[in-house]
Amino acid sequence: MQILLDGRPIEASGNTLADALEAGRAATSSLRRVIIEVLADGVPAPEAHLSNPPVDDPYAETIEMRSASPVDLVRTTLHESADALDEAKRQQVLASDLILEAKTGEAMEKLGEAIALWSAIQRAVTDSCALFTSPELSGSLRVGPSVDDDLIDELTLNLNQVRDALQRRDWSELSDLLAFELEEQAQKWSKAIREMADGLTAATA
Repeated sequence: MQILLDGRPIEASGNTLADALEAGRAATSSLRRVIIEVLADGVPAPEAHLSNPPVDDPYAETIEMRSASPVDLVRTTLHESADALDEAKRQQVLASDLILEAKTGEAMEKLGEAIALWSAIQRAVTDSCALFTSPELSGSLRVGPSVDDDLIDELTLNLNQVRDALQRRDWSELSDLLAFELEEQAQKWSKAIREMADGLTAATA
């Protein structure tokens, strides 16, 4: 089985996917990079196989892995998350307008889309902050990414207020929360996330 990392052949202890991943991680760790894509005979390896590699030997004729600088990867992820906030903001405004028009069902669909986006953004930011605490990447940054606790507390408070308004079916309050409080949160988080991304600087050896 041929194993390639960024187009260059590397050696592994065996021919299973686990062997290839271990070899790839060892090679990228020394370079302070992370694997971002794994192809088996030109096809992306399933996430289930990456998290729990099967014992097929050989797993494929050729395994190709692509790596990236964790700083570049996280910077891109954070900017994409900030962009996603623009869509979350749009869905919130639509939901607020629909509530005022007494179109509650449609409003709940838009609200659900907005909350799903907020959840995805939260995961992306959390994963980005956690990436640099791994032993392999320890010291990759002069200063690691972090989120201000006050910003987290404010968002949590507003999301709890949205939940409470939904439970009480207080549509007027819910509309105001979406149009004003969560609008402000989207602006604050977009600014904070972009500042976090732009502030990432790789540590020098």
